[in-house]
This record gives sequence, C-alpha cells and structure tokens, in this order.
Amino acid sequence: MEKHARKRMLRYLHDRDALVFVVFLLYSALVFGSFLRGEQRVHDSFLVEHYAGYERMISGLFSQGRLLSSWFYQVLHFFNPPYTLTMRLSVAASLVFLSLSAYIVFRLVRQYAVSTEEKSGYVFAALGALMLCFNLFIAESMLFFENAIMSLGILLAIVALVLFLRGGRKHYLLGFLALILSVFSYQPSSVFFPPLAVLFFGARYHTDLRQFFRRICLAAFLYAIAVFSNVMFLFLRSIDVRFAGDLRLSDNIRYTADALGQFFLNQFGFFRDYVFLLFLILFFGILILICLRQQMVRALFVSILSLVTLLAATMALHLPVASDSWYIAPRSAVALGSLGGLLLLAIALFARRIKRPILIAALLFTLLLSQKQIDIQQNTYANNQMDLQELAHIVDTIRAYEAYHGIRVTRIYFGYDVPQVWQRESLRHYQDLTIRMLQIPWMPEPLLQINLGHDVTVLYIRDHLSPEKIEQVTADRQSHWFTGGGLVFDGETVYLFLS
Repeated sequence: MEKHARKRMLRYLHDRDALVFVVFLLYSALVFGSFLRGEQRVHDSFLVEHYAGYERMISGLFSQGRLLSSWFYQVLHFFNPPYTLTMRLSVAASLVFLSLSAYIVFRLVRQYAVSTEEKSGYVFAALGALMLCFNLFIAESMLFFENAIMSLGILLAIVALVLFLRGGRKHYLLGFLALILSVFSYQPSSVFFPPLAVLFFGARYHTDLRQFFRRICLAAFLYAIAVFSNVMFLFLRSIDVRFAGDLRLSDNIRYTADALGQFFLNQFGFFRDYVFLLFLILFFGILILICLRQQMVRALFVSILSLVTLLAATMALHLPVASDSWYIAPRSAVALGSLGGLLLLAIALFARRIKRPILIAALLFTLLLSQKQIDIQQNTYANNQMDLQELAHIVDTIRAYEAYHGIRVTRIYFGYDVPQVWQRESLRHYQDLTIRMLQIPWMPEPLLQINLGHDVTVLYIRDHLSPEKIEQVTADRQSHWFTGGGLVFDGETVYLFLS
C-alpha cells in the first residue's frame, strides 16, 4: 500500500510540474505575442528581406563560427519560404526552446531545493527559471531570422548541464557534444552552462567542497575545449572582420569592463539608471541573509562563485574578438541579462522556505521585465514601420523626378545632417533595436539600389566628394524647399541628406 501511495504521489508531483511547462509556454506567447506576427526586423533582417535574400547570411554566419545558423540559412535558401512566415515559425520555435529550457532548470531546482515543497517556494523557483531563460535581452535575438538556432543554443547548454549532473563517461561525452553544438549555434548561448553548472553542482555538493571542485573542474575543462574548438575554427577559417581583424587583448579587457559597467548602470540603455541594479542588490542581500542565518557559508560561496563565473565566462568569449567596442557589448548582453534569474535560483536552492515579501519582490521583478519586453516590441515595430515609410518616400520622390524629367538617376550621394539623429524622438530608445535604419552608413546603398529597380551607384558623400563640393551642394538645399532640403537634384545625380 505504501509503495502504491508513493507512486501516486510521485505521479501527481510530476503532473503538477508538467503544468509549469504549459504556464511557461503561455507566458511566452503572452509577452512575446507581437513577435509571433513575424513582422519585426533588425538591420541584418532588413537586408535579407529587402535586398539580398536568405543567401546573404550563409557565408557570413559560417565565418562567425555559427555553423548551425549557417546551415539553417542554407535550408531557407533552398526552400525560399516567405520571410514573414519564416520569422513566425522561428520565433515560435524559440519560445518552445526557451520554455523547455526554463522548465528543465525548474525541475533541477525541484530536485535539490527544500523550499519548493511549499507553494511560495514552488512559485519562486518557477519565476527564477523563467527570468533566467526569458531575460531582458532575449527580445533582441527575436529580430533575426535565425533566432530559433540562438535559442536552441541555450537549450543545448542546459541539456549539457543535466547530462553532466548525471555523471558517468557516457553522460559527460553526450554533454560535451551538446556544448560543442551550443557554441557553434551562437557562442553567447553557451555561457548559460558555466554559472548553472557551478550553482547546481554546488547545491548537490556544497557540504563536500572537494567533490564539488572535482566536478566543476572537469565541467570547466570540457567547456573550455568546446569554446577553444570554436576559436580554432575562427582562426583557421574566418574572414569576418570581427575575428580576422586586429586583436589587442588589453583593449578587449578594457572594452569588456566598459560593457559590464554599462550593463550594471542601465543595461545598455534598456532601463533607467540603477533600476535593474537595485533589484540585483536586493536579491543578493536576501541571499546573504538567508545563508548566514542558516549558517550555510559554503552555499553562499557557491552562489557568489556562480555569479562570478557568469561574468568571467562572458568576458572570456570576447578575448579572441577583434578589438572594437562595437563587437563587445551586444555579445555580452545575452547571458548577463540572466543575472537576476540566477540570483533567484540561488535563493530558491538554499533557502529552507521563501517568505511572502521575497516572493512579492520576485513577482515585481518579473512584471517589470515582462513590461519592458512588451515595450521593446512595440517601439521596435513602430520604428520598423517608420523606416519603411522613410525609404518608400525617398524612392517615390526620386521616381517622380525621373518621370517628370524623362531621365533616369544613375548616381546618388547620401550624407547625414549634423548632429546625426540615430533615434526617433517619438519613440523610446533601445539602442540598436530602435536605430533608424538609413542612419547606418552601410544600409542606404543596398536598399536604394534594390528599391529603385534599376542600376544606380550609391555613394557616401563624405568619402567621395571634396569639402568644397559638399559645401556647394549644402547651399543648394535651400532652393529645394519642396523636398524639405532632403533631396537635391542635379540632372542624373541626386544628393540625399538624411536628417
């Protein structure tokens, strides 16, 4: 009787936990529903859809060491599905992968945490897993067609964690293969593995630090080999300027430190100053109090080591990248955004019970990030639509000029008003997610060429005209009041000033 009762109880607990996966899926659909329309883009996605097609990304991603993403585009190039459909399906797959990742992490917490036996601890652990995988910067990856592969990389890193926790040669080998696939999917996705490995091995062996360090050293060694295999591939095969360019370790360390400072200040402009940081300080303070009150100094050490590992692993990925601050910050955000979730997981793992005020703080943190994710989507979509309207207006004006004069424009010089306006004042600013498309110097040329529908040479004014000629054309803008001075026509040549 006791045996059957125990089986029924285990089956009930398993079924209840399975409902958490459904809740994660519903959360992802609710918060990221706008992305499921498949209509939002970032700059590379714009060029794929409006200029070069899926083929454009194959060689570039291969040269960045993202082999799974490159193969993904080869499949897309072969079947050539509609772009909006591709984005919809890719986002849908991402939400499933991320929900599954969060669910696996939640199940691991359930396995090791006493606090989850109570309702408040159960919910708290679910929130921690959710904020780990659906962190603030996941929204950025949703703007790329290959976002499903980026999310798959996170899932593979967490699957590797599960296999390493099981132990044994077979599981270590399978976990190592999962890590390699994660790194070759998208390098920053693999960074989810090291801090979680420290945290969960710590939950398992925090009373036996010798065993803990043995397991962690083996996991770190295999992760390092996986990352090194990607670095060697880049060294041998990459022609991408991010990896084949000039490398200065001292500069990369400085750029990474600057990126970390910007992250802790305002998450690269995604939050108001110190808001996110205050939540991190609050959760870290709660963790310290819990561990000290329960006399679990080793658990506190493990938790701090997990946080340090996240920062260290993020920095280590930047060391082989060509020295340019532009290449550092975007790649550092993917895993850094999970710091809040990681702290919640540490609290859930080592607290004997979760009190209501702590749960309320976690709920507020979740609501804040969810609202920010929705706002990012709304402003990104609005910016996309304004980008397309701006491009269409320029193209229509040039075509009307051609039709009126019976000529064909063969050359366009474009430049920017000073100061250059990167963001629209009517929208909230989310760094490169809301940068005006045509303000990026390498965007006007391909987009104008393809949208005008005939051969035209598009050149950057500053690189191809003398200062005297630029001054002359600038003075002519006043007489072109009918275009607001944005376009100056001179026979078959057009001077475009983007304000």
